[in-house]
Amino acid sequence: MPRIRLRAFALPLAAAVLSLALVACDDADGDSTATPTATPTETTTSTGTPVNDGGGTSGNAGGNAGSPAVSPTAPGSVSATPGPDSPVSSDDPSSPTPAPTEDPGLADGTRVVALAPIESIDVLFLESFPVQYRLHVVSGLPSGCAAFHGVEVEREGTTFTVTVTNTVPAPNQQIACTMIYGLKETSVDLGTGLESGTEYTVNVNDHTTTFVAQ
Repeated sequence: MPRIRLRAFALPLAAAVLSLALVACDDADGDSTATPTATPTETTTSTGTPVNDGGGTSGNAGGNAGSPAVSPTAPGSVSATPGPDSPVSSDDPSSPTPAPTEDPGLADGTRVVALAPIESIDVLFLESFPVQYRLHVVSGLPSGCAAFHGVEVEREGTTFTVTVTNTVPAPNQQIACTMIYGLKETSVDLGTGLESGTEYTVNVNDHTTTFVAQ
């Protein structure tokens, strides 16, 4: 009789131990399948600087905040400061009087030199010591076949004679030219050392003007 009771008591005890072992196994499996902590990632902006998406350290954020911002230069932008080799426009008072150009057509007779029509002439006094005198001339190019040739200056006493010329096709050349009237601005040096208070005359082709030297 005592052996039967002991066996009856041992069966519930074994079932309880087995239940505890199953619970322990479930806890271990739950720990091994826990969701891992997300690792912060970094994205890159269009300027190539890494930007933290919120998971980075405060040290990186402080370093980025202390960096100065640099404005990119727009593509195709060009600096407005002229270089030493930049060309000088013909109406610049400091440009020299243009000498006659060598037109290949003059050598073979297909082109000839002709007086340029004059649109306007003005004498300029430059603020310098001694005073410099320059003549601003606007001449015409009667057609698309006309080309500016040059300027020649002669002085006799108080009279300046300025000759402005173009080159045009020779009369025997049968060339069709566009009827476009162009303009050419030229700065002519009249020199320095003129006698103050004296009136001078300037003849430019068929135009004449006078001025009193300072």
